[in-house]
Amino acid sequence: MKSAPDVKMSGVTYVADPVVSNKESQSNDKIFDKNGEQAMIDYYNYFVDSTQGRAAYKKLFHELLTVPKGKAVLWHCSAGKDRAGFGTALVLTALGVDKDTIYKDFLLSNKYRKQTNDAALAALKKKGASKTELKSNYYGLIVEKQYLDEAYKAANKHYGSMNGFLHKGLGLTSSDINKLRAKYLEK
Repeated sequence: MKSAPDVKMSGVTYVADPVVSNKESQSNDKIFDKNGEQAMIDYYNYFVDSTQGRAAYKKLFHELLTVPKGKAVLWHCSAGKDRAGFGTALVLTALGVDKDTIYKDFLLSNKYRKQTNDAALAALKKKGASKTELKSNYYGLIVEKQYLDEAYKAANKHYGSMNGFLHKGLGLTSSDINKLRAKYLEK
């Protein structure tokens, strides 16, 4: 947030809502240096298992539920694919979207980020990155089904399902879910 702050816009309320703590990011970076694939899997588990992750996603739903009519909520992270991507999977789950569609939507990040990802890997290669470094960074640039699978596994293990995570993990009520659906779905 310090190196690439959001552009300030008139009439927009900015809400900082970090899903991952600095401590966890530093810990994950150590794993990432050795195995980028495992680091990403661990990251998605953290989204569900950590107090910080649950608090952040709970805040996202609070914003969605309380935004005034005619106003929008925009959520993002640095790359827009992991923390924001999982947040989007949660929102789609709350709206009743089927799991196959959620996965298809999630995996579209690879299509839309391809040019950016290719450029990042080319720049690393030009700087002399090893094959191991390139492979680790590759896993950090893309999304894979197994990443979202890990979050689903954690939700199933601790809450019985992703819907259970919404209710028990994030504290959403049936009334909240109905309000979200009324507010964000068209008939």
